[in-house]
Amino acid sequence: MTRYRWWWSWSSDAFEMYLEEMAAKGYILDHADFGLIRLTFNEAEPQSIRYCVDYNNQYSQEYELLLEDDGWVCRGKSSGWRIWVKAYKEHRPELFSDKMSIIERNKRLLRFLFII
Repeated sequence: MTRYRWWWSWSSDAFEMYLEEMAAKGYILDHADFGLIRLTFNEAEPQSIRYCVDYNNQYSQEYELLLEDDGWVCRGKSSGWRIWVKAYKEHRPELFSDKMSIIERNKRLLRFLFII
């Protein structure tokens, strides 16, 4: 199933919640493309899946390997944006687990928004 969903960088939380609600209904994101607005879902058993949108225009292989080693899977890439996915059973995981990583993410996002 393909859906188009426009979202704004400053409201990525609502976009993440939309994806999580779709997973809870049994529609699991397979990949996102076309600026991360064309979303392709596979139908499956409902699952608890955490989706996180991250912006970093200077991704390194080390950064991606660190996330992948922690169980995150990239389901879409576009112009520095990534959609990271991680299934869970009990505790909803966070991509940014400490204050410094949240601050760094917000700085990257602010630089992006300032350019726009």
